[in-house]
Amino acid sequence: MFEQDGSASSTKRESLTSHITGTISDLTDSISQARSQRRKASLPPASLQKSMRLLNFIFMRKAHRCIILYLSVS
Repeated sequence: MFEQDGSASSTKRESLTSHITGTISDLTDSISQARSQRRKASLPPASLQKSMRLLNFIFMRKAHRCIILYLSVS
């Protein structure tokens, strides 16, 4: 019985690790795309600040979700 509980916990952690890795990869891609678009469009500083604030908000929201998931598995 203990082995099953241990493997279930291990599976949850592996799933969470995979989710976190995917989230970080998605965020990295989003940041790269935003930087590329900024270079192409030569955005004025105000627009750039808005874009960076939005990316920061998205990152913090996803990071918060990952932490909540991690704490629920622990």
